[in-house]
Amino acid sequence: MKIRSTLLLVLLSLYIYAQDIPEFVKVEGGSFEMGSSSGECDESAVYQVTLDGFSMSKYEITNKQYCIFLNEEGNLSEGGVEWIDLKNSYINKKRLGRYTVKPRYEDHPVVFVSWYGARAYCTWLSSKIRKEVRLPTEAEWEYAARGGKKSKGYTYSGSNTIGEVAWYHDNSSKKVHKVGGKSPNELGLYDMSGNVWEWCSDWYVEYYYSSSPSRNSKG
Repeated sequence: MKIRSTLLLVLLSLYIYAQDIPEFVKVEGGSFEMGSSSGECDESAVYQVTLDGFSMSKYEITNKQYCIFLNEEGNLSEGGVEWIDLKNSYINKKRLGRYTVKPRYEDHPVVFVSWYGARAYCTWLSSKIRKEVRLPTEAEWEYAARGGKKSKGYTYSGSNTIGEVAWYHDNSSKKVHKVGGKSPNELGLYDMSGNVWEWCSDWYVEYYYSSSPSRNSKG
């Protein structure tokens, strides 16, 4: 299982072609047991959380989608870091300030994006579609990864067999793979296990689980 961390989002813009708009899946609200008695110490305070409904992007945000944002907004610095570390990503900065994706990586998830860079993308997309787009809370992420109300209690997101739903150490050749290359979970969400980490809106607090509110926990 991976740590929660890329962007998960909402839709349209006069400047974005239809195929470049993130596709969303509705997640019906409900209650679940958050955390794991067999996980890390900061996850071991298992407690019930109740969430309102929300929508989650079906796939991790791709290099191509993030590149459109960079070409409008640039790669600014925030919180002491740039929105994306271009030295380690699959995006290049060309002459005249244009950004392009390295060949064959257009549909791979964007990587080496800072938390601020993830939030900035959400803000930019919100202005395009005139709807709020934000990073999920950790509780929303975990609920969606577990399959929400459709959960079958799998060990991984969508299966008890990790190779069916995730790129991980033993099958990835230590490389990032295209989004949607494995089977989805019960909600139709892809890559919620494996491939890359995904950002959540919450700030990390080690023992937050022991004092977290039980409804719409925001961390």
